Amino acid sequence: MRRRALLVAAALGAGVGAYWSVRLAWAEVLYERGTEASVQSAAGLAPGNAEYGRRRAELVEAAEPNPGKAEEALAAVLREKPGDSQTLIALGLHAELRNDFAAAERDLLEAARHDRGYDPRWSLANYYSRRRDGKDFEKWARAACEMAYEPAPLFRLLWNYWEDAGEILDRGIPNQPGILRQYLTFLTGGSHWEAADGVAKRILERPVVEDTPALMAYCDRLLDARRGQDALEVWNALARGGLIGLGKADSERGPVDGGFRTAPSGSGFDWRLAPVEGIEASQDEPGLRLSFSGEEPEECEPLWQYVALKAGARYKMTFEYAASGVAEGSGLRWRVLDITGKPAAIAESENLTKEGWTNGSVFFTTPAGMTLGRVVLSYRRAPGKTRIEGSIRLRNVALGRAN
Repeated sequence: MRRRALLVAAALGAGVGAYWSVRLAWAEVLYERGTEASVQSAAGLAPGNAEYGRRRAELVEAAEPNPGKAEEALAAVLREKPGDSQTLIALGLHAELRNDFAAAERDLLEAARHDRGYDPRWSLANYYSRRRDGKDFEKWARAACEMAYEPAPLFRLLWNYWEDAGEILDRGIPNQPGILRQYLTFLTGGSHWEAADGVAKRILERPVVEDTPALMAYCDRLLDARRGQDALEVWNALARGGLIGLGKADSERGPVDGGFRTAPSGSGFDWRLAPVEGIEASQDEPGLRLSFSGEEPEECEPLWQYVALKAGARYKMTFEYAASGVAEGSGLRWRVLDITGKPAAIAESENLTKEGWTNGSVFFTTPAGMTLGRVVLSYRRAPGKTRIEGSIRLRNVALGRAN
């Protein structure tokens, strides 16, 4: 008998489970139909589903712009599911629209009391922003920052409210590594990128490996703006911390990784391999190999690197190369360019055409005011010559002060 009772109970339980599965599935079908009647029916079939009730309130308001009816529908949701934060937020916004600011604040704070997630904090930050309530805006904006999963809208809100980089950093951005990292990325990619200085300095006080991509992107932005000294400080801080696997860059010696021990990263003061049709690059032992198919452009810069320089200083650039199948007068050579003003070559090597490992050098003096340059492997087809074919191996590129 006991066994039979257990079987009956199990069967009833399975039946009840199947019933609710079918009922909830049908509720979802009705909800997806998206009409007021179907959503209301869905809410009746799944009374604990606050989303259905909120959607019905939206449809009621859309069909007949009557905030009172929409709020009645939302209040009904709260009776079924007290403390539902999304419903409280919706009620708070409705109250704000009818200028009942006391009710709006009450509902939004109640949502935050029941739900310690992001949405109530984001909603309160927006509310106090619209009310120009600086004290409460700061409180809830910082609270939202601490858990923002997509922080860009929040960062934009901070800028709309304060518009001062220092005030935003001091009052709106918690001094936490992950948040500072996200904020640096946000600034670097936008129109306020020059405000990233203070953020980068905070991160660089104790940088960790997770900070490297954001700091390198900022370093590249500084280089694009020809702010060589600032970029140098970021790069060297990462190098000192062992976070980029490459040495420091300075105006006494360069380029970084002149031996091509690692594949060029294409960032900061490391080598950059330009994607040029007809030219392939590969790590060689030792050094780097570039192969030319004869289909490359008549003029290009397949390999280059930013270098820090001292204005008015005398330099010597040395290098080793081994060409294979490269014709005389190829137009392939090392150049040093001044990029602080109009890009111009201040030094050029001879054409790189000799077979077997060959040492080369070139001397130059930097112009007044020049603190940032580029060391470039440059190709320019010489008049009367066919496009270059063959390959060249490179190693031991060095730049130092000459006596």
